[in-house]
Amino acid sequence: MAAKKKKPVTAALLLNKLSFHHEYVSVPELGEDAEIIVREMSVAKLLEFQTANFNQVTGQPLTDDPYQWMMSLLVGCMVDEDGNQIATQEQVPALMESLPMSVLDRLVPIAKRLNRMDERALAAEKNDKGQPDQATGDQVSDRSA
Repeated sequence: MAAKKKKPVTAALLLNKLSFHHEYVSVPELGEDAEIIVREMSVAKLLEFQTANFNQVTGQPLTDDPYQWMMSLLVGCMVDEDGNQIATQEQVPALMESLPMSVLDRLVPIAKRLNRMDERALAAEKNDKGQPDQATGDQVSDRSA
């Protein structure tokens, strides 16, 4: 029996916004049938999020308020049915004033999981301690040397 030939990746497939991992999350605080689509960020959105929230040299947060970067993360991940952002980074302060904490508590873990943020943080911590990164096999013995 011949192996099934794989389809080549096309530009149309690469540009398909809904090919990102995503989840529909019920948000009853916003209405009985309200749902928010939380989606994995594109490279461009991840860069926008990082630039808006973290020092590009040290990697340290630009604010002491963790809720600000959490809301910023959600802004980068919340989309409509067509894959378009439903809010902007400029709207983060207003969203922090209007959304209940229960919504943040429900959506942030999903956004972090879809964007593999806990995995990346663990890999960075292992590299800082000289342990191999499972994803790349790299090992950094001491970054301060």
